[in-house]
Amino acid sequence: MVTKKRRWMFVAAAAIALVALGATIAQGTGTHLSVSVSCDAGEASCRRLISDVAHRKRLSAAETSRGNDESSRITGLLSGAKAPGELRTTLIAAGYPDPTVRTAGDDDIGPTGSIIAAVPIGAACVVAIQAADEQSSMVLGQNSAGACL
Repeated sequence: MVTKKRRWMFVAAAAIALVALGATIAQGTGTHLSVSVSCDAGEASCRRLISDVAHRKRLSAAETSRGNDESSRITGLLSGAKAPGELRTTLIAAGYPDPTVRTAGDDDIGPTGSIIAAVPIGAACVVAIQAADEQSSMVLGQNSAGACL
């Protein structure tokens, strides 16, 4: 059985991939890509995620690769984290000196109440989410303020 949270994470990953593909096509050929996404997490949550991703700085292939290299390690550190402060301490001890870690609110790209961590890796941001017993992560560019969250 696929849970609502698993569907949300799948849809989020698909939306990010489609937005990244659209940005690559638009930057590379001058054409545009229009995407329709079905989402079980609620319209507001889906719009928030897609809008956030669409307004982030684009990453080069090398920057994305570097973020992907760190992504599984960072996601693994989420396992068992009970509170944002605990996870922040764990990330710093693991060599990530400037993570942003908090409980996701209504304006965050993760489900409200989940633990969301954003770790800068050069120009990339690894955004990892702990929702119940599931972890997920995505590699994104910095937001318009130059931050990961």
